[in-house]
Amino acid sequence: MATVLGLSEPTVARRYRRMRRAGAIRVVGVVDPGALGQSRWMVRLRCRPGSATAIAEALAQRDDVGWVALGAAGSEVTCAVRSQSSATTCWAAGSPAPPPCSTSRRRCCSASSSAAAGTTGPLSPEP
Repeated sequence: MATVLGLSEPTVARRYRRMRRAGAIRVVGVVDPGALGQSRWMVRLRCRPGSATAIAEALAQRDDVGWVALGAAGSEVTCAVRSQSSATTCWAAGSPAPPPCSTSRRRCCSASSSAAAGTTGPLSPEP
């Protein structure tokens, strides 16, 4: 990173340690579900008034859910789901919306995207 940024390695290391201690950055490992024969799904649930928070909290406890977000003034829940099998199956695929939800939409994200995993490409300049 130091070379790409045009800085010395000690400077980059010092800044990295400072930002990590301050909680400004964190390092995480992300597994590409496609490499394991799994698929990724984006699920959006339109919920009845007052039920979205409870649904979001329940989804956040699942091991196969990567993240959960509330939207539409608290009436929608969106989440990313990792399926344990092919792109044609998902716990949410083909099932009706749960009772506290009025509608659900599910889309399989079959194309791999490093940007979705939080990286944008190599840290060295392109030739």
